[in-house]
Amino acid sequence: MARPCGLFIDTSGDQKVYVGELGCYIGPNSQASGLGPRIGIMDLNGNYLAKLGDIPESDQPGSFMAPHGVSINSTGDIFVGEVAWTHTRSYPNPPNEIRSLQKLTKK
Repeated sequence: MARPCGLFIDTSGDQKVYVGELGCYIGPNSQASGLGPRIGIMDLNGNYLAKLGDIPESDQPGSFMAPHGVSINSTGDIFVGEVAWTHTRSYPNPPNEIRSLQKLTKK
């Protein structure tokens, strides 16, 4: 894990930890592979149970740009808040619409 940014601990049921992880585009980890942006789901001991999101970053559904906030509801749906505007404004042609909230529905 590199650059954890958002954290949610589900204290009901399985007691999972949800972590918004940013990508590694700067510093010594910039050459590392397989790191963010994604949502990591872990047990209380820090063992990964799942990793959600495609690498590299994307504005497509189920992928992330810069996940900063994570929460779940009573049915297990995951809500991810992203700070995508400040992340994309350094690009010469940012998209016309930039997502700031994404809901991942549990099936």
